[in-house]
Amino acid sequence: NNLAQILQAIGRFDEAEEFMRRALAIDEQSFGGDHRYVSRHLSNLAALLKATGRHGEAEPLMRRALLIDELAYGPSHSKVAIRLNNLAMLLEATQRLDEAEPLARRALVISEEVFGPQHPRVASRRRRARSSGFPLASMWSSRWRGARRWRGWSRFWWAHPVPRRPATPCSRWDQDWRSARAKR
Repeated sequence: NNLAQILQAIGRFDEAEEFMRRALAIDEQSFGGDHRYVSRHLSNLAALLKATGRHGEAEPLMRRALLIDELAYGPSHSKVAIRLNNLAMLLEATQRLDEAEPLARRALVISEEVFGPQHPRVASRRRRARSSGFPLASMWSSRWRGARRWRGWSRFWWAHPVPRRPATPCSRWDQDWRSARAKR
């Protein structure tokens, strides 16, 4: 399964799917069809299918992974919230917002119970639940990661301000800047 995820990350989806299906078959044979390891493989395979636009194939796998985790961990476990959120994002991608919204709200309630109201995962799900049109974006999207990075960098920026350069590239200030750097 690790190799499959690496192949997926580099865009070799056909090979990744083959390895994921093999890993799923091995775990189903070894642990049975309702084991939590099987749920993980189902979820990974469903995410790959969703990424390749095969939403119809991904949905039953995500629903099965959700059912397995609810039975294995209980209805209010963080893994269940993750599966609910994944299924809600898939339904949102297929424009089935009426089905997606209750799943996302349930994921939010579980996350608030498990992590507390100030956790970043909870904040991300709360933003999605409140937004108009109910757009579900991945909570680890590049936009969210970028915002976290920017906040951390901005703290550094304000602690060590650098003077703004003027718009003209060959100004007097620019010449002073170069001579000051040359003296170092």
